[in-house]
Amino acid sequence: MLNDMKKLLLPLIFLIIYTPAMSQGWVVINGTVTDLENGYPIPNHAVTIMSDSTNGVFYYNVVYTDSVGFYYDDITVLSDSTGILYVYTLDCQNYLHQAFIIFSPNSNTYTQDFQICNLLVPCQALFTYSPEPQGSPDSFQFTDLSIGINLTWYWSFGDSTSSKEQNPFHAYPGPGTFEACLTITGNNCTNTYCDTIVISDTVYQQIYGQVFAGNFPLQMGSVNLFALNPDGSYTPFGNAFPVDSNGIYYFTLVPEGIYLIQAIPFESSGYLPTYYGDLINWQGVTQLVLGIPNNPYNIDLIQAGQMTQGTGSVSGQINNGNLQRSVIDRINMLLMNESGVAIGFSGVSNSGSFDFPAMDYGTYYLRAELPGVASDNMMIVITPERPHIDIDLTFTGNSILGLEDPDTGKEGLSIYPNPVSDRLNISFSLSMSEMINIEIYNMNGQLVYHTLEWGTAGQNLKFISFNNYPSGLYTLRLYSRDGFIFIKKIVRI
Repeated sequence: MLNDMKKLLLPLIFLIIYTPAMSQGWVVINGTVTDLENGYPIPNHAVTIMSDSTNGVFYYNVVYTDSVGFYYDDITVLSDSTGILYVYTLDCQNYLHQAFIIFSPNSNTYTQDFQICNLLVPCQALFTYSPEPQGSPDSFQFTDLSIGINLTWYWSFGDSTSSKEQNPFHAYPGPGTFEACLTITGNNCTNTYCDTIVISDTVYQQIYGQVFAGNFPLQMGSVNLFALNPDGSYTPFGNAFPVDSNGIYYFTLVPEGIYLIQAIPFESSGYLPTYYGDLINWQGVTQLVLGIPNNPYNIDLIQAGQMTQGTGSVSGQINNGNLQRSVIDRINMLLMNESGVAIGFSGVSNSGSFDFPAMDYGTYYLRAELPGVASDNMMIVITPERPHIDIDLTFTGNSILGLEDPDTGKEGLSIYPNPVSDRLNISFSLSMSEMINIEIYNMNGQLVYHTLEWGTAGQNLKFISFNNYPSGLYTLRLYSRDGFIFIKKIVRI
């Protein structure tokens, strides 16, 4: 019964949008954004206002502060309605400052001020642009986001035209690629910012859906949209969209293409980051092919396995390498138990750090999850002698791997060749004859090979055929009844 209710919830919510209102009212949101250090106003700073869908109304808008740091927005509502509005903005460290306002028929004006850190520079050019629905398909509204005092503006739109307005409207002659540049001058400072505008005949779509944690909507979380590139890699499409209290998300102005959707709960226990298609690994998930969207795209979060709390911990760092900072905070580190069952996750910060506190002693696996990127399953063993482990990872073009193998081998153990194309040789020595377990895991943590081999006292040589395995990264584990002996990354070419 609950499953049926949750599947009907989203269509009912969207139906409410089109119910004719008997009478209209207005809610006014305003406030100031000032510098936390000196109280100075921060001009041209973005503030987002979004409604909660509980009251049956969807609203989303971004406004900008004026020269004295003041912002303003008015929203049309039913004259006798109550509801919740989310107001948020980002500071100079990309930290989210958020507040919510409960409006009611008793009042129609609400004030929310923000004090945030601000980069103190003489001047810095910046702008954003968006399609102008009132103009032609090639029309854009440019919005100045520059920092500085007593500024003048000079726009070059890349089509041999220009403007000296602060926030100009411009219509391009047709499809093409144009480099739009804004040069500001003021406060003994000149600075230029450029952005590339690609105009095509693409039809833009809207994508929306609902995220569920069990039989109830996810109330605190966000949704990422990743676009497939021609080279097989994925690029985040815009910013992550925060779900409202009904678990609803939506993306507007999405061009035709192929996409992946990933929902992420804010709480790191109970449920895991899950793609549309109900998988936690990007390989094999259901892709969205636009064209004609098949909304709603609902996501049921995968429940995490049981995790026992303890006094151990793991922390780590993903070194940027070739990974752009705009991508690194989209990575999620999945924590798996010895059986390969995901039991938790940690988001990665802008600086590339992550941590798992309060873990019990035992054997675990860690894996970085990012669409289009192969990642290594790193085995970690937490013991009373080593209760805390630090992990270093690096990005190597299209994979996220450990910088080094764990220090778990013994003398006399070696594998060759590596990378391997057909046959892998494993050489090891034993002090006594015993049974040896040999296991191979693929990059998704799945066991793809297992055998029990009798090892004799002295030097041993074993062979594994890789002819039937696809190219990629594998993990070899070799252990006896006395415990773990050897782990090594294998590259199949």
